[in-house]
Amino acid sequence: MDMKRLKHSMWQLLTEVPKNQAEEESEGTEKKVNSSSVPKVFSSITKDLLQSLPSMMAKNLSVPLAFACLLHLANEKNLKLQGVEDLSEVLVLPED
Repeated sequence: MDMKRLKHSMWQLLTEVPKNQAEEESEGTEKKVNSSSVPKVFSSITKDLLQSLPSMMAKNLSVPLAFACLLHLANEKNLKLQGVEDLSEVLVLPED
């Protein structure tokens, strides 16, 4: 698995701004995690990764591997990971 490419693809998904929000915030040039946006959900990030990765990488992607990648990104980009009450999901938020 190409971890560098996996991290890049995951970061692209995390910094992606919805189209309606992008029109409102056209003045910012640097991509950042938007603090006003809804937190990203780990399961949806993993699903979206499967579409954005090359087929061989998507075939080899596992949940533990995607979570390890998320932990690396959280450390590098100062993201906050928060579990939901029943521990069924992980929310990804920008650090305050």
